Amino acid sequence: FLKINQPREALQRLGRARTRLAKDESIESGVRAALGCADAYIQLGQFWAARMEAVIAVHTALSEQDGKLVEPFFGLLAVQRLCICEASLGRIAPFLAWFDLSRHLVGFLDPDEYRIEKILNSIQKYELTLACLLVNVAASEAKELSALCTGLESRGMVLAQFALRWAPGETGNV
Repeated sequence: FLKINQPREALQRLGRARTRLAKDESIESGVRAALGCADAYIQLGQFWAARMEAVIAVHTALSEQDGKLVEPFFGLLAVQRLCICEASLGRIAPFLAWFDLSRHLVGFLDPDEYRIEKILNSIQKYELTLACLLVNVAASEAKELSALCTGLESRGMVLAQFALRWAPGETGNV
């Protein structure tokens, strides 16, 4: 239903399915259902609701069984949804925390099973999301956020750092 642009119908069906899939033997399906709900809420522009669904997916996927993460790849997908939500909500600090976690989670993926370089490239695109958010901040906010440049630099986030310096009132620092 998400592919045919019917997010409300998807939410109804996925929500019912998710409650039935909260058992150990169907944990992957439960995480997928929560991710589907997050995607539906994102399509509807309801980012707080999408954030909650993604948090549920992260919590479940990154729980530990027998000393290993249950579903690190799906946890990574959920964290990426959280990056979208936090940026859409204008929440920079949580965005950076989820962004850092997404890069960390790649280390838990089996390189024989996943195309790690492609995954890292997709994660890096989220920096562009942050850059778009930062370039549009008001001049007074840009001045307040200027200390963030050091943290962006330490993360190798050149685009976001440049965008913050380019924000209104800060173009002299480029």
